[in-house]
Amino acid sequence: MDRISKAVERARRERENRQGKGGDDGQRADLSQVAYARTRAVTLDREVLARNHIILEDSTPEFSHAFKVLRTQIWQAMKENGWNSLAVTSCAPGEGKTTVAINLSLSLAMMKANHSVLLVDMDLRRPSVHEKLGLDVEKGINDYLESGVALEEILINPGLGRFVILPGRDAVRQSSEILSSARIERLVQEFKTRYPSRIVVYDLPPVLSTDDVLVFSPYVDAVLMVVAEGQTRSEDLRRAVGLLKGTKLIGTVLNKSDEQMTVGY
Repeated sequence: MDRISKAVERARRERENRQGKGGDDGQRADLSQVAYARTRAVTLDREVLARNHIILEDSTPEFSHAFKVLRTQIWQAMKENGWNSLAVTSCAPGEGKTTVAINLSLSLAMMKANHSVLLVDMDLRRPSVHEKLGLDVEKGINDYLESGVALEEILINPGLGRFVILPGRDAVRQSSEILSSARIERLVQEFKTRYPSRIVVYDLPPVLSTDDVLVFSPYVDAVLMVVAEGQTRSEDLRRAVGLLKGTKLIGTVLNKSDEQMTVGY
């Protein structure tokens, strides 16, 4: 059995184990009411955001509207199913999944709803959320995973009250082994269950580049697939979707299109 097949089988077993354990119905605080006293607050550079196609208050109506439509559809689907964690991925590098993950997270955080948003850069081999946002990162999730640095020393609030980022920093070797570790399982369970009103968005690597997505997918409620017009090959999309069989694929986003961004279920 090759490495990908082993990862698929391991993901299937872990998903079945997690479903058998049931949920957590304990009473916990509402994160939207928490002041981020120990989270580093920063001011984002608008020029950097514009250059990297990150939504701003004065973004063109077509651009901002596309993400408003996407975030509302995602939010409604997650609410109907009782989900609060979402992974964003693509077939191959360069298809824009990190930009979509950031803009979707920002749009969700801007909603007039009682939830907060945590964006986690779980692309351990090529973390880029901090680069897209122009963040000067001294510590990242790799420092938590490899050196035990406390999360409150890593989390960043980019000036939006209900939005927090857990950035990456340096590339992590043996990422799939780390993603299948008990430490990661405890971390994602903490994110998922500590604050029921929090939506956690994970920026994952491309499906066909590594087995990381297959290893990590049992930990999330649903997956959003990003495809790039004129770039994503149909055979790659079929293969990626096939590898994610058994994972709830909440939809696909058409990126880099001359027409308005679309989302399909």
